[in-house]
Amino acid sequence: MTNISLAFFAQGSTLVVSIAMSLVVPKLLGLESYSYWQTFLLYAGFVGLALLGVNDGLYLRLGGSAYGSIDRKMLKGEYGLILAAQFFIAGFFIVIVFAQGFRGDLLTIGIGVCFYCLSANSFSLFGYTLQAANLTHLYSIASLINKIVFIAALIFLFGTGHESYAALIAVYVLSQIVASLYMLYCLRDLFKVGACDVKSSASLVIKDIKSGIKVMVAFYASSLIVGFARVMVELNWSIEEFGLLSFALSIVSFALAFIGQISMVMFPVLRRMGGDEQKRRFLQIRNALVVILPLVYVVYPLGAFFLTWWLPDFSDALLYLGIAMPICVFDGKFNLLCSTYLKVLRDERCLLLLNVAAMVVGIVLSLIAVHVFKSIIFVAMGVVATIVFRSVSAELFLARRRLDLRVGRYLASEVCLAVVFITIQLLDIEAMGLPLIWCAYLFYLLFNRGCLRDVFRLMGRKAKNKKAYCEEVHQCRK
Repeated sequence: MTNISLAFFAQGSTLVVSIAMSLVVPKLLGLESYSYWQTFLLYAGFVGLALLGVNDGLYLRLGGSAYGSIDRKMLKGEYGLILAAQFFIAGFFIVIVFAQGFRGDLLTIGIGVCFYCLSANSFSLFGYTLQAANLTHLYSIASLINKIVFIAALIFLFGTGHESYAALIAVYVLSQIVASLYMLYCLRDLFKVGACDVKSSASLVIKDIKSGIKVMVAFYASSLIVGFARVMVELNWSIEEFGLLSFALSIVSFALAFIGQISMVMFPVLRRMGGDEQKRRFLQIRNALVVILPLVYVVYPLGAFFLTWWLPDFSDALLYLGIAMPICVFDGKFNLLCSTYLKVLRDERCLLLLNVAAMVVGIVLSLIAVHVFKSIIFVAMGVVATIVFRSVSAELFLARRRLDLRVGRYLASEVCLAVVFITIQLLDIEAMGLPLIWCAYLFYLLFNRGCLRDVFRLMGRKAKNKKAYCEEVHQCRK
């Protein structure tokens, strides 16, 4: 099985498990405990700041390299300094948590975030190394181990009556530790060589931080588009209202996590290609995304019906979920296409500027939604508008300035389809909602029939190549 095929399988399995957890966990915890769990996830999402972008710099430096060509001594020395720093930072914040006199839920969440800092950053560091060296199959296996351990521990805890968000935090951290140990086992040849001196290791760490910090800032600027909006809701509304919005955004984020991991697999492959081949692949990927990603609008009404039946206490979150669905389309395309190509072309500065500009727009829109309109609906719409702005700006820049392509009509059709979908959700026309969405998508495909034709042509070519390969193997066996 190829790296990409295994990555699709592993991340597809992760997506299925994650969606299942998003349906099972709120059912077992209830709205209030689930809201505290989402509060933990909100602040845990920023623990990567402790790495200062060194993992991204390492990924950019080693991307496309064969694992055998990597200097083991330098890598081991770099690992040692980075992990020591993570232990120091986590310990420092544990002291802060106790010194501030946190009690109850705040203490549980604070300690949980500190331990998660160690497990998640170790997982990220080892995983980025494997992916950069095109050992993506090993990272995919680690991702599967992470989810399997999480599910097994969760079944045991809930089966024995430990239905609390604190227990959920514990198994979340444990699963990351087990997966990190597996990746460290895959990198076990590092233990067979001596580490280089501290000065050389520190010099390499600083070099990777300098190149990776732009990507890190870009990533967290991107995260703050949603993160700041969630913080504002947490501060200005009840924990239950925060939980409802977080539930809607968590459903969306699982699909985006799947897309994000596929983009990690694509990066080393695209780095090895020439300019013309990269341009051709860009067109193929974009045409496929134009057709496939908007299918989320078509399946949403069926998903909403199921969620209403399965989680009646969370039915008020469906309006937020409906408004947020265009994020799957525009953020998915940005992560899979624009962000990946900007990294391949080593244009991290543009990626940084795009994300910082989007973050500023998102913060302004969130403040207006909270203090002027005083509406969570407007908060959600501000998040969507910001992500659409970033995706459209990035694709226009990439297509026109770097690849000399014209994509305006496709972007306009995607924005129009998103506006139609959100309007249908706000009007709450249940009886006509599904047929209207289907009709809108059919008109959208008709308008973009050239992309649809290219996708079918590519699928036919792939099927023909696979058939020829199977016949060749069959002949060799004879």
